[in-house]
Amino acid sequence: MLMCVNHPTPALAQTPAPTPPPVLGTPILKEDFESEFINDPLASCGSELCKVPKNWGVWFLSRKDTDAEGINFQPQYDQTRSPKRVKSGLGAQRVFVENKTFTGGIYRAITGLTPGAKIRFTAYGQMWSTNDDSILSARPSRDIKLKIGIDPTGGDAGRANPLNGQVVWSAEQDARDDFKPFSVEIEAKASTILVYTSATMRDVVRHNEVYWDDMLIEVLNASAAPIQPTTPAQSNVTRSVTGIKHVVKEGDSLASIAQRYNKTTEEIRQLNRLSNDRLALGQELTIELPAGALPSQPITTTTATSGTVSAPTYGIICVLAYYDNNGSGKRDRTEDLVPLVPFNVSLPGTNQIIFSHVTDGVNEPKCFLNVQSGIPYIVAASITPNYNATTVLNAQVNVPSSGQVDFYVGLRKVSDGNADKSKPAAPSTNTTSVAPNLASILTTAIGALLLFVIVIVIVTLFLRRRRL
Repeated sequence: MLMCVNHPTPALAQTPAPTPPPVLGTPILKEDFESEFINDPLASCGSELCKVPKNWGVWFLSRKDTDAEGINFQPQYDQTRSPKRVKSGLGAQRVFVENKTFTGGIYRAITGLTPGAKIRFTAYGQMWSTNDDSILSARPSRDIKLKIGIDPTGGDAGRANPLNGQVVWSAEQDARDDFKPFSVEIEAKASTILVYTSATMRDVVRHNEVYWDDMLIEVLNASAAPIQPTTPAQSNVTRSVTGIKHVVKEGDSLASIAQRYNKTTEEIRQLNRLSNDRLALGQELTIELPAGALPSQPITTTTATSGTVSAPTYGIICVLAYYDNNGSGKRDRTEDLVPLVPFNVSLPGTNQIIFSHVTDGVNEPKCFLNVQSGIPYIVAASITPNYNATTVLNAQVNVPSSGQVDFYVGLRKVSDGNADKSKPAAPSTNTTSVAPNLASILTTAIGALLLFVIVIVIVTLFLRRRRL
């Protein structure tokens, strides 16, 4: 899953069975949760504990040893037929825990799409949260948030991952005791997309339950054309061939790419006319040609001056989010880090994410290494409605050669208003006080005087004894 360092990994298995190819311009999926529910065969959450409609799967954040009591437990999944918890028809999806909290939801793969298709996903969600058995949410958990999302890239190499930074999420809502509509639109980047629901809450109460119903996935453009391969902005290399392509991302090496596609490094090197194994972020590699195609002519790269291209240089981009207690827009030493803030670094105009990170509030700043310099990047953070930003949330940056760009985002809780929430400064250990020094002197003097008196008494008694 989208996981940053020290962040819990959702329990996800491979994507469910593919859906039939859609017909563009019409709804491609309507899920009313009326059909039979089965236990997700790909989940490891116990018999009959993860019941969803066929072709759907479950996901949730796994509990860490450092989590507080009752936080981040595996929810249960089943069908509800309670009229209060059904939007229409007779059934709805229920996701729930008792005396605990969870972060999780359900997901499904939609296959057979044309890249470039505009997809809209709508759903209705409701939350019931209470510390007793009231039908309404009496004394509920705080910060109850529901949302839905789409991963337009189809997940991580075929695996579901709702926290990978690629998912486009709807606005979050606190939908307690009443169904509210959720909607999100994307442009498909692959022939498969993944749709998700998500729910989270803060407090342990007797009932934390979520209900989903009346989902619709539809293609908005009836004749979407496939996305044409684009050349990253930092490269003037052109290729006259098509085939399997791979865009170099953080952590990629020629060896790891070759292993992923069951190729040899020499095959990829020759196909792309590489003189060495050095790769640049955002670089597009041809992995395989179509049947019958011939390798491209040797690649030439030129500049307007010398006719040669100098070796690329690299820098660093560092990101973090902090509680801006005084609203200054600058981080003070006493201001803490904010967890669960997604950051993305992308190439302008391409929607191509090069780096992504979700803060854990402990190990920031997160620094992305080996960022090619000399080209612009868009750095952006996403925040939930319970925060207000005191700094910009996105900016175009240019990374200097062997240099570093810091993108720090200041946040304030909406509930804080304009109040200054700065922590009091720690008392200095370098100051001295006259009164304590005088007390110390007097104590020492009295002790010395008492010792002197005791010595005089002992000596006097000793001399009197000798006379006797």
